[in-house]
Amino acid sequence: MQLASIKVRLDEIETVKFDRLFKSQSKVLMIVLVHFVLGLITSFTPFICLLGGVVIPAIALIEIVKVQDRNKLAGFVALYLGTFDLLLRGNNVALPWEYSKYISSLFFAIGLFYQSKHVKFNFKPIFYLVLLLPSILVLNFTLPFSEIKNSISFNLSGHLCLALSIAYFLSIRIPLQSIKSFLLAITLPMIASVGSIVTKIGSLSSITFDMQSNLQASGGFGPNQTAVFLGFGFIVIIIGIVINQNIFKNTNLNITLAMIFLGFGLFTFSRGGVAVAILDLLGLAGLGFLLKVNLKSIKRILSLIFYISILLVIVFVIINVITNNSLSNRYLKTIDKKAVTGAQYDTKSDVDLSGRDKLVEIEYQIFLDNPILGIGPGGATYHFKKVIGYSLPSHTEFSRLLSEHGLYGVGSLLFLISIVYNKYKRSSKYSKLLIFGFAFFTVASMLHAAMRIAVISYAIGLGLINIIEDEPNPLESKIE
Repeated sequence: MQLASIKVRLDEIETVKFDRLFKSQSKVLMIVLVHFVLGLITSFTPFICLLGGVVIPAIALIEIVKVQDRNKLAGFVALYLGTFDLLLRGNNVALPWEYSKYISSLFFAIGLFYQSKHVKFNFKPIFYLVLLLPSILVLNFTLPFSEIKNSISFNLSGHLCLALSIAYFLSIRIPLQSIKSFLLAITLPMIASVGSIVTKIGSLSSITFDMQSNLQASGGFGPNQTAVFLGFGFIVIIIGIVINQNIFKNTNLNITLAMIFLGFGLFTFSRGGVAVAILDLLGLAGLGFLLKVNLKSIKRILSLIFYISILLVIVFVIINVITNNSLSNRYLKTIDKKAVTGAQYDTKSDVDLSGRDKLVEIEYQIFLDNPILGIGPGGATYHFKKVIGYSLPSHTEFSRLLSEHGLYGVGSLLFLISIVYNKYKRSSKYSKLLIFGFAFFTVASMLHAAMRIAVISYAIGLGLINIIEDEPNPLESKIE
């Protein structure tokens, strides 16, 4: 068989809908600016968010059906609308709480429907989701129907989005440069969200900073989710730089945007999202060395870490001064809460995990008592009230899967690991960097933020996308 018959040519691969946009940086900058301005306006007229959340899907659906998703618009729209979480929830838009997850899942499913006509359907991600359904049978059906429905939706909608995103991105293949369109789809709503946060923060002098996460500095939305959201924005920009597929041609502009996301993440005083973003960057650098990418790429990664480190220190110091050392105390409290607060804690460790360690212990005990099916989606929330006196949702998705889904939850996790591992094993170097960057974010975020927002769900799917080489890999090309 001829080599030419094996290698896929670029002109035989459908590119993504908005690839041509990057030929004009002025257009990219204009679209970015428009989204920022729209973000500023949404705080005063939330109806714009409602309009966008309804009109955009309708228009996109017509285009997708017309071309049968040959331009991968379904994936673009799924990522774009899946990143609307902060704008919709933060502005109290009259749409369901999990709307972003459901609308994102819908477009992944529509795209998957058309893609399955051309490629063999991969059932593994769907089977991962199916393993989580049997535990519904053990829910307390004496509760009001609305509570049961909300428990199922709150705890399983993220897994629905995750499964469909993996299935969709495994079914498509794009040239490397087309990944920029997907990165832009995520970045635009994030920029609008920053605009919305700016208007809601108001005067810094009116904010009381202490050693707790700060609701007002998060724009009125949950600080933990906001920090995770903005940390992901940082990761998206960084991944683009690492694989040499910048959203903006000017690298300094990309770094500036990444630091804006990280800076606002620091302002939330929620540590998890920022920590995951930094660790992801360091992990990408370490993997780059392990994969033995070329000298030019290593220099680019090292330069990136150098500049990010300097800027991070500067931004941290500025925010720390503004908050009267509250930011540094907040992070010091992470490793030695007694030294910073002087208070005694009823825990075995001086490390401050905001009570998540206690919840994990309770959930592990639930699993030991109910090892097969667990106690059903959302069941741990009610169980917490019996043990600690008040109910709250789980913050760690892995322990929640144990307590609420039992061995079926363990099986689903093993299935997910196998999907990611098998894809990683047979991928090229830059694809491995994509997989690590996005999968690390999902896994690390599930440790401290469960699956509260859609970006945690779809990130791992995007990392598994099939990349077609049409020119020498920027991470593998020979040194001149």
